[in-house]
Amino acid sequence: MNARSHQKGFLAIVAIAVVVIVAFIAVTATYQYAGDSLSSAAHLRSAQAFQIAQAGIEQAKYNIVTQGNTCSGYSSGTVSFTPPSGSGAGQYLVTGTTSSATSTLNGALTNSATTIPVVSTSGYTSPGAFQIDSEVIYYSGISGNTFTGVVRGINGTTAAAHSSGAIVQQNECFITSTAGIPTINSANGKRILTALIVGTSFGFNVGGNFVIPTMGGSGSFDMQGSSVVQNPGVTLNGPGFPASNIITSSTINWTGNNAQTQVSGGTQASNRNNELSDIQENTTLFNSGNFTSQYFNQTTTELRNNAISNGWLYSSGSSINGLSGRVIYYDGNLDLTGNQTIGTVANPVLLIVNGNFDMRGNVDIVGFVFVLGTSDVGGNTTITGSFASAGNAQLYGNTQVTLNQQVLNSVNQITGNMNTRYSSNAITLQEQFQ
Repeated sequence: MNARSHQKGFLAIVAIAVVVIVAFIAVTATYQYAGDSLSSAAHLRSAQAFQIAQAGIEQAKYNIVTQGNTCSGYSSGTVSFTPPSGSGAGQYLVTGTTSSATSTLNGALTNSATTIPVVSTSGYTSPGAFQIDSEVIYYSGISGNTFTGVVRGINGTTAAAHSSGAIVQQNECFITSTAGIPTINSANGKRILTALIVGTSFGFNVGGNFVIPTMGGSGSFDMQGSSVVQNPGVTLNGPGFPASNIITSSTINWTGNNAQTQVSGGTQASNRNNELSDIQENTTLFNSGNFTSQYFNQTTTELRNNAISNGWLYSSGSSINGLSGRVIYYDGNLDLTGNQTIGTVANPVLLIVNGNFDMRGNVDIVGFVFVLGTSDVGGNTTITGSFASAGNAQLYGNTQVTLNQQVLNSVNQITGNMNTRYSSNAITLQEQFQ
């Protein structure tokens, strides 16, 4: 009897222990399930917040790239948003800031170089991206005055060789999109995305496939009188001599006995009796459809729209006399006569003539002159920088056109201040979980 009592007592203890163990397992499983559920729910909300933040990035890209909104100071305001799945409704807030810097290459660059030395990296972001000629390049770091972790030819551009001294222009738009579910301020799930869209500005030699000559054209050039086209930066038959003075997709006609091209030291190169390789006729580089894009990273229409949006449209020849350090887009035929000075070496101009160009008298222009019509340049006129004419061009009298690389570099700084065209691709730089 006592043995049975002891046995029953033992079984009762075992039963209680089993109940406790089962209960513990049940509670543990419940907590485990609850924890997994909470974790799954948090993961789901985080994923949904990512979708919403990404939607904010895409909306900002559309507004900035397609609609022309400025990046600096951009703000979407707090936007309520429901992903296409129909769940996870929340909010996003997008803001934009800009960053820009300019330097020049410290040495020539091949099309496969993975580090890029420049004169100075001051002002550049890290990581970031910039444009050299027509190529857009991404880099992940900076070491001294060298960009490292380079990815060449991004955003649909092509890796190309670039000459020492080429402009390294950075125009960046940083977009930060903060998303929260159900709201940003009371978020159960939150993501912050930072993306970069790279800006490109139009500048010289963005086609990347020809040397900027003293004069370029898609029509014929008529060299009359004692007109001179000179490139003092090259020597006769030296490395930079070919195509250094005149490039045209048509022909050059010499109707002046004293008309000539010159190189360093005033050395005569080509004339009516002796054409050298500083002249290239019938080139395939230019045609009526690509002449503008060979010089600029914009179409003819985009050039004009840029000028309108920035208030640089002119229609009176007298109003541009004495101007310097700016873009002058002349809408119509432009006649410059008498005594006029436009631009200086320190503050040149970018003069775009959307029509025919007639320049005579004692007119001096320092900058880049780009004519979309025909050109008639004579008298005692000078152009210091570079000159391009889409239509036929006639130089006569004592006209002198001189290539000046310092002036062209300064003009690039002017064009960098125009409305920046941002690429449609975005580079995700940072993702934060909160």
